[in-house]
Amino acid sequence: MNLKKLTPLPIGQQAIIHAALVWAGLTVLDTAFYSYRVATEGYFLFYGNGSPVTVWQRLGETVLRWETLVFLAVAVGVELLYHFVFKWKSIKVFALACVLLSLGTVVVLLLALPPQGSVGAADFLVVFFEVFIYAVLYALTRNLITRQAREAEQRSHHAQAELSTIKAHLNPHFFFNTLNSLYGTAILEKAEKTAQSVEQLAGIMRYVLTEAQEDLTEVANEIKFLQDYLQLQQMRLPARENIKVKTEIIYDGTPALIAPLLLIPFIENAFKYGISLDQDCFVHLCLQVKDRQLEMVLENQLLPERQKDHGAGTGLAHALKRLNLLYPQKHHLVLEEQPHYKVRLRLDMRQIDR
Repeated sequence: MNLKKLTPLPIGQQAIIHAALVWAGLTVLDTAFYSYRVATEGYFLFYGNGSPVTVWQRLGETVLRWETLVFLAVAVGVELLYHFVFKWKSIKVFALACVLLSLGTVVVLLLALPPQGSVGAADFLVVFFEVFIYAVLYALTRNLITRQAREAEQRSHHAQAELSTIKAHLNPHFFFNTLNSLYGTAILEKAEKTAQSVEQLAGIMRYVLTEAQEDLTEVANEIKFLQDYLQLQQMRLPARENIKVKTEIIYDGTPALIAPLLLIPFIENAFKYGISLDQDCFVHLCLQVKDRQLEMVLENQLLPERQKDHGAGTGLAHALKRLNLLYPQKHHLVLEEQPHYKVRLRLDMRQIDR
């Protein structure tokens, strides 16, 4: 989950890499073109002694050819123009700089190889436009890739900040509800179960203050946290026939990682909207974790007087947002409201590392 920002290479190293890629590209293209012509037309270049220029000899000459060195210098110039002109100056200034670079390339070629024979003014005009178009396309493409990478990094930081905000909302919300439950337990009972309740709460607090601050935790820790919460809920509820709470948690023991406090909003929501002291109500939870695959089916009675408020809480909205941010392609969630409220969640915890 922790994303490390990549440090860009120094400009000089970027220019060297750019030149090396251009050198490799020119060498491969020239050798491939020469090989094709030799295969289709036969040898057409010969040394003074009459021996043909082989493909390997052509490759060696291309590597050391002075024209190749000129274009390596062009690649370095294009890289420097991108960093020092395109990124900081206007487009007009950059275009003028590209024109000057193209003219400089043509001048060097004219001085080293004056137009004669098969080499004419049109060839140098082609070189001018090739250098100019390459410089412009390189700068525009590089700028587009850089902008997209920056936007992706910003989205990642935004997601991390949003997750931190969600955790900050979840933790106090859960503590207040639990403390209210403990208060009700202390009033209804003669403190016989208060000690056990406090012990359960202490375990929950330790979990929230330690594991829940991490991006991921062992699924065994999350299950223990849920069991403590469920025991607290069952302890605070009176033993009445109209209240039916059934929980089943199955875990095969396979180590797996999960985002902490991911499931508790759904369970908390079920008790908040599905339990009444006066009406028939129920909460059924079946949680299975096998082979790093989590499946949860949670059902609760949706009481008529609470239906209008159902779904208005921030806890469930934050849980849905966390699932989308943390497991965009690894979860399947179905919410049903008829004939009662039902949550079906499948979560793939494979290939998730700290």
